[in-house]
Amino acid sequence: MLPRLLKQAAAVILGCLLYFFVLMPLLPSAAQHQPFRLDWGLLVIAWICLVIYGALELAVGLWSTRYRGR
Repeated sequence: MLPRLLKQAAAVILGCLLYFFVLMPLLPSAAQHQPFRLDWGLLVIAWICLVIYGALELAVGLWSTRYRGR
């Protein structure tokens, strides 16, 4: 349970950092998150975090199957 929680926390932190510092200035105003509001920006952040979590799961899964046999 703890490894999953760490992967989820890493995905959320990396996703938010990527969104706020790299992508947000490049996105149209409709996709930018406004504080204390439900908007399309939250959906974009959630999607980015989900993609990062999937990439982490894939990387850990491939790494564990590759090096488990040794």
